[in-house]
Amino acid sequence: MLEAAAYPPDFTLVFFVAADEWPGEPTPPASRPAQHTVTPDRILRAALGPGVSPRFHPPATATLSVDQMAELYRWAEQAVANKAGLPAMSAAARPEVVYRLSITTHGASDEFRPNPPPTP
Repeated sequence: MLEAAAYPPDFTLVFFVAADEWPGEPTPPASRPAQHTVTPDRILRAALGPGVSPRFHPPATATLSVDQMAELYRWAEQAVANKAGLPAMSAAARPEVVYRLSITTHGASDEFRPNPPPTP
């Protein structure tokens, strides 16, 4: 098992999907409104569906292990290091779908707005 020091004590990750529904069309899973938050106490909070907004505080759904939190932090470090390599939002197939990933560590936050892959 990894030590808690394997990730900063303020490590927080928020993944948010904002999307408008297209009447009469099925919404692909990757385009449905959602918010997933992992807080420093290793609690995963999630909300799905209409009404999800950045101001909404999702309910707790799971507790990550120390190992899971450390792995998530390693992934987040790689995302921050490769931020310049993320594709531009203008390439989104459905421009009304907005993805936002926010990572907080060591008192600083990085925000990403990666675009979804085109919907076939």
